[in-house]
Amino acid sequence: MKCKCEFAKISKRTRNIAKVATRKSVNITLYSNEKFVIDTFFTEKGFIIPWNHCPETWRLELKDVSERDNAESDVYNENHVYHTLNLFSDNPLLLLLETLQLLFEMFDCSIHMVHWIGWKSEDMRQVIYWMNGYDKLTTIGNVQFILNPNNQMTLALFLECYKKKLGRLIMHRMRGEIFQDAIPVKYSNLLEIERINDNSCAKWVNLPNLMSMNCKTAFLGVSLLTNQDLNVFLKSWKEGRSNLILEALRVFIPGQEDWKTVLNGLGAVVRHPTQVVRCYLEKSWFYGGVDIQRVDRTIGT
Repeated sequence: MKCKCEFAKISKRTRNIAKVATRKSVNITLYSNEKFVIDTFFTEKGFIIPWNHCPETWRLELKDVSERDNAESDVYNENHVYHTLNLFSDNPLLLLLETLQLLFEMFDCSIHMVHWIGWKSEDMRQVIYWMNGYDKLTTIGNVQFILNPNNQMTLALFLECYKKKLGRLIMHRMRGEIFQDAIPVKYSNLLEIERINDNSCAKWVNLPNLMSMNCKTAFLGVSLLTNQDLNVFLKSWKEGRSNLILEALRVFIPGQEDWKTVLNGLGAVVRHPTQVVRCYLEKSWFYGGVDIQRVDRTIGT
């Protein structure tokens, strides 16, 4: 009954917002730490309006019912720029999923960002299962991890369980953290992740994971790859057997690069830096390089 009362409260307080929903799309950002948080914001004339910069936006904080006496149900900041609504339940995770579903039913919703930071593994698993099974959710814009040795398995959990499309996977590490052990990640070639940005120094990119990446750009940082692994990967790419939509790859191998091993059997052509200059994404200029031609005549440098 407590959950139903809170939802009734949402309905009364969102009549004006419902009018906005007919002309604006609502984007959602998810957090978790000591509580679950849903930030909502709108896109207007191509610009994102964050939850704390517009009176039409809401921050929903979902808490255990035991915290009810220590928090106000509704909180406005002093300038009434945004509105925070506290919701309480014996099961905050269930309330989170019910609230997400309600938002998707009321608005033209999308999930802009999920911060997988501070989540318990089982809570994270249940949210991913909801994402996989909810038909109105087809893609997520961005997913972010801040990894340390204690939570690094959450990355493996996400990559093994998540089944929908993803725009960008972003990974950082907590300051000063060092990863000693490899993360046993099984990257499925059915995953549709457009871009990967890994600045975490976590050790999870091996040859099977690299060859399974069906993405456009992969900036992977530190890896578990060897010179021989890179040779196998490039041969597979050259023969059109893997990574067909890859546009840019940046990865580092431990130890010394051995280009003779890496380029063995690839028919690579060395371009002189004073004779060949190329631009990538209007930002990066490449002088010279080593070219490898794929079977469809695509050139990789």
